[in-house]
Amino acid sequence: MFYQPGVIYTRSLSRAIKQSKKYLEERFRFHQVLIHYQKNILFLTRHSIGFDNPFAIPINKLDLDNDDIFTGTGLEIQEVNDLILFSGINMGKKGTNLTGSQYVHEITHTQLESMPGVLELYNHNEVLSILIELIYAFETDTKLHALKAFEEYRALEIVDGIERINDKEKDIDASIYLTSDIIALNLFILYYNSSNNIKREMIQNIQKVFDGLITVEEFMGIYDITFTNCLTNGNIEKHLKRQGR
Repeated sequence: MFYQPGVIYTRSLSRAIKQSKKYLEERFRFHQVLIHYQKNILFLTRHSIGFDNPFAIPINKLDLDNDDIFTGTGLEIQEVNDLILFSGINMGKKGTNLTGSQYVHEITHTQLESMPGVLELYNHNEVLSILIELIYAFETDTKLHALKAFEEYRALEIVDGIERINDKEKDIDASIYLTSDIIALNLFILYYNSSNNIKREMIQNIQKVFDGLITVEEFMGIYDITFTNCLTNGNIEKHLKRQGR
């Protein structure tokens, strides 16, 4: 569906995940989540469930071609008797310069999905995951190839979302990503242009969401970010133009 810019096959999957795990652990505290483990023994599959840190969620290594680099990753979630179980994180088995950001994106989801009440509107479901994905790309790739790739992809996703919503009366996925992309990009632009003190404050406030102390919407409110004002402020267009996009 999209042109895939900036993809570089330069890293092993395990190394990329190790680096992103280190990055996250240096900045956030993660609550344990309920994990569904599956172990194949001969012709049988043994199932077990237990609480552990989100980095213990099994990685499912997939064959992804270039068209699936952005869309092929994801978190496998099950809901059983009102319990949220995480059974796997789908990742391309060939590590790229995008792998770390994709992994932190999914780890962020584990903290939100397992903390009831931190999301008031489901259209904001992707906001923090996309924001942290962009922050990671910005802070770990000195040449900013990964950041450029994600910014361009998210911008294209906004255009695609508008077209899908115009074509269909109800397209829930398009609405979620359109809303979340616009808000997350505006939050990232604020982070990108802010002092180190404001950057640290934003990380601390994301931690408050992980801890269930504030909602995603309250986090947005601290920085006066709403979907409505994001539609009119022109920040995304100005930011991309300044970066030569």
